[in-house]
Amino acid sequence: TSYFTTRGLPSDEASFRIVFVSDMQRDDANPAVYRRVMQDGVMAFLADEGELDRALAFVVLPGDLVENGLMYPEWREHFFEPGASLMRHVPFYPTIGNHERNANYYYDYFHLPESGVTGADAERWWQMDHGNVRVIGLDSNTFVLLGAQEAFFDAALLQAQEAEIDAA
Repeated sequence: TSYFTTRGLPSDEASFRIVFVSDMQRDDANPAVYRRVMQDGVMAFLADEGELDRALAFVVLPGDLVENGLMYPEWREHFFEPGASLMRHVPFYPTIGNHERNANYYYDYFHLPESGVTGADAERWWQMDHGNVRVIGLDSNTFVLLGAQEAFFDAALLQAQEAEIDAA
C-alpha cells in the first residue's frame, strides 16, 4: 500500500524532517551505496518513528540520480528500485544533474512543483513551500542560471522575503 501526507501550510510552525541525497548514480566500484543509504540509513533511522509519511516530509535530490539518464534500465534498476520503499510514502523532489543528460526520462518520471515557469524550463527549476520552509531547485548545468532562471531565483527569494515580512 502506498500513501502520502499533503504538505503543510506556510503558516504551519510544526517541525518536520527533510533528507537531501546527492550524486546517487551507480558507481561500479561501490554499486550498492544508494541502496544502503536508503535502506540502512534513512529507512533504518525512521523505523521507530511510525508512518513514513509522517516521519519524513520529503527528499530533495540535487542531481545525478543515474549515471546515464538516456539509459532506461539505469532509472529502473539503479534509481527507482533502491528507493522504492521510501518513494511509496514520501515525495522526492529532484533537480536535474549533468548525468541525467537532459533526457526525456527525467521529465517523464517527475512532476515537479509548478512555480509559474512555463515551457521547456518548467521542470528544470522550481520552488515549493512546506510549512514555513521554501525549497528552490535550480539547474546548475552549463550556464542556465543566466537569464530566465536567474530572474526566477531572484523572484522566489523576494517572494519568500516578502512573505516573512508580512508574517511578522
